[in-house]
Amino acid sequence: TWPTGESTIVEVPAGGGRVLQELEALDRMAAHWPEPRRRPGSGSLVDILVPSVRAAMEGSFKTLDREITSHTLDGNDDVVFQPLKPPALLHCEGVVTLWRFMHDALDAPMGIGVPVHLVVPSFLTFIGEVLQRTSKRLVRPREHQDSFRLR
Repeated sequence: TWPTGESTIVEVPAGGGRVLQELEALDRMAAHWPEPRRRPGSGSLVDILVPSVRAAMEGSFKTLDREITSHTLDGNDDVVFQPLKPPALLHCEGVVTLWRFMHDALDAPMGIGVPVHLVVPSFLTFIGEVLQRTSKRLVRPREHQDSFRLR
């Protein structure tokens, strides 16, 4: 069953992605044979679950950020990351780990079948918050320019 408004559980239930896919298929099929007169308040079947899905996506991304991604680059903001072997390797382990978590965060709902258009808005908010927070550790204007020259 899908969690209701009174529930403290905010997640896409097992099989929820498949339900959303089937509802979208029914909506597409219904669009081929529209009703002669459109009834007020009639919309797509997927629209019924959109608020619950968006809440679930936002909740899962916030939890991931609070519990995991916010800690991948822990440390003093005055210390900029150190590249492994400049200029050949201009990344550090924390950055690679952060991108891996962000990839997995997008892949998880897609893997259970949640439609892209329901995942992307919440994911973009998540990635924007993560990048805004970590950019002060990763970006310094014109600092140590000679260390980052490409051959």
